[in-house]
Amino acid sequence: MNSPEDLMELPLDLDGLTPDWVTQALSHRYPDTAVQAVSIDGVIAGTASKARLRLAYRDGGNPHGLADTLYAKGGFHGPQQLELGGVGYVREALFFRHLAPKLEDLEIPGAFFSATNAVSGQSIVLMEDLTTRDVTFGKATSPVSSDTAAVTLEWLASLHGRFWNVPVSDELQPWPGVIKEVTTTLLSEEFWGAMTGRPLAAPVPDAMRNPERTRQALEAMWAAFDNIGPQTLIHGDAHLGNMYFLPDGQPGFLDWQSPMRGPWADDVTYFLVGSLSVEERRKYERELLQHYLACLGAQRGVVAPGFDDAWLAYRQQVMHGFMWVATPPQMQPDDIVAANTERFCAALEDLETLRALGL
Repeated sequence: MNSPEDLMELPLDLDGLTPDWVTQALSHRYPDTAVQAVSIDGVIAGTASKARLRLAYRDGGNPHGLADTLYAKGGFHGPQQLELGGVGYVREALFFRHLAPKLEDLEIPGAFFSATNAVSGQSIVLMEDLTTRDVTFGKATSPVSSDTAAVTLEWLASLHGRFWNVPVSDELQPWPGVIKEVTTTLLSEEFWGAMTGRPLAAPVPDAMRNPERTRQALEAMWAAFDNIGPQTLIHGDAHLGNMYFLPDGQPGFLDWQSPMRGPWADDVTYFLVGSLSVEERRKYERELLQHYLACLGAQRGVVAPGFDDAWLAYRQQVMHGFMWVATPPQMQPDDIVAANTERFCAALEDLETLRALGL
């Protein structure tokens, strides 16, 4: 069933974010809001566009005490961007409408409006401007400490635990998401050769430069899913670039374009291997995995996997992050791709991922 918000016309460019449109959007959840002026104070364009809006309210037009700045996220930079990322925009809008209200005790950005339009393909979320809370945004070139990793695993255990083996929205994409859909393109001789031929790909083991070998490993990982344990709600893209940290160090997750019903080990392995330095990961990964399992097992109604099964699942899931090497520069800067490639290639060998997958 559509929400009343979905009946709104959703602008396809930034010029459409007028005072009247923002007033109408905010009034769905915050009646009697009246915006007098909107100015765009910075734009980040990628798979989705994120525009920082500075609002001026009419006298008496802010009875709910809304902030003077917020972010509008959607496809505002042409049909190609909308075609590329539109499915993700829909999922994020639906996440903030249906699932975020069930996660109020977890740190995620606030959302003031979320809507999707099946005709235009546009979806828009008006969300909190996190800079007003003096957060620090995660970046792969700045790995976290083992203590921060432990707190983040507590966050993930809380997310996973409350949806453990419980049906969640049918609108979620099936695990493993887009990576499986684009495998043929990623592993084509032309594309794979170009990506693994870059200097940043120097850590890639010789065997994995063969796209067919990589395909076999990915397919073995996906096939192993049935042995990983109960499904749950996962973030689906739990890397440092999708995280932020409050001044007291508490973590939060951004970018909910890829929530999935899938295996807990996807989030845990992707986060741990990608967020710790190689040295820290080698030193603390077993201890941190045990910590996650203890936190998961403390959730109501959850029987956490035993350590041996969890360790195997953790080793197998390294293949997800290994695919960072196939990320082109128009999607992520080279320094971010290089940092993740180094960490996942080291883990691939340290953890004998191919052997864990029966290859």
